[in-house]
Amino acid sequence: MLKKPLIFSLPWYKVEESGREQTMREIAAWGVRKLVAPQYFWQQDSGAMLSRMQELAGRHGMSFAAAHGLLGPENDLSCAGPEAMAAHQRFLAELAAAGVRTYTVHSGAQHPQWASAPQLPEKFYRNVQQALETLLPAAEQHGITLALENIYEPLPVLERLVRIVENIGHPRLGLCLDTGHANVNAAGLATILALLSPRLVTCHLHDNDGQQDQHAAPGQGNVDWQWLAVELGQSVSLLQLETESRQYSPEIWQSYRDLFQDIAGPEY
Repeated sequence: MLKKPLIFSLPWYKVEESGREQTMREIAAWGVRKLVAPQYFWQQDSGAMLSRMQELAGRHGMSFAAAHGLLGPENDLSCAGPEAMAAHQRFLAELAAAGVRTYTVHSGAQHPQWASAPQLPEKFYRNVQQALETLLPAAEQHGITLALENIYEPLPVLERLVRIVENIGHPRLGLCLDTGHANVNAAGLATILALLSPRLVTCHLHDNDGQQDQHAAPGQGNVDWQWLAVELGQSVSLLQLETESRQYSPEIWQSYRDLFQDIAGPEY
């Protein structure tokens, strides 16, 4: 079996600018080799920070391999206007230069415009499909795979979103499993994983108590990580694994490595 890279997501908003060099040095010493590029690298100063962080990571033998798409109500696919879509496209170009392979996006089902609706209107699904179709040429041009992430959508909404991805049927379009979001969803992690599995390309790995989206480390909630590792190991479409705990330490990183040792590596 071809092993998948295990990509480390660090909550950089917790790190002062003066501490970035030391933080990069420390996580490199843990054995981290691949990093997630968070959207705020780019949103803060239109690419300059991403470029600086790429150079800093490179000095310590690391590179960026995955990215979360631009966040905020104005950037979610069901709500994004022309300006936001153009920003997504520019970000994809910057990320490609950094070596990123996947770009995870939100549908916007939890946006106030849609969240209170008992049943989402056709306009919502039409907006999501049009936004994906708009981004796909840029993704294809830059060799990046788009990944639509599950948030807290009711199962019928998520099923419809998955059908949109399936119907578009583009090789640069897939799905992202967020384990924490799935674990607080009434449908349950097992059901959501089964739904996403056929087109799963990446995943955000974090734990919680099943009540709140806590972005905890594995073992701090009630996700069955041994079961999950086996299930993900059977995916033929999965490109990579991304940590997404808001806590970070060498012990937490090692726990991810231990859990996914059969499917992740050898270069992380």
